[in-house]
Amino acid sequence: MRYGEQIYEVDVSLDDVDFSDDDLMKSISDRFHKRHEELFTYSLPDQDAVLVNGRLAAIGALPDLPQEPKTEARAEAGTAQQEKSF
Repeated sequence: MRYGEQIYEVDVSLDDVDFSDDDLMKSISDRFHKRHEELFTYSLPDQDAVLVNGRLAAIGALPDLPQEPKTEARAEAGTAQQEKSF
């Protein structure tokens, strides 16, 4: 996130944010202003914050993939020949 005129972004942690909250954007914006003040000793709470991008990390279990039965090779691969002339 950043203020509109800034050219650098500030990472804002969204841990423990209730994403079903009616005031979600205000909550995220408040976190940005607080983090900006922690980093730069000032914030501009009357100025809009710009959400530049979002990152998500997820951990979960995937189902096992079915294994194909092992079979013996039907035939050995043949060799190819190609003539070239220049």
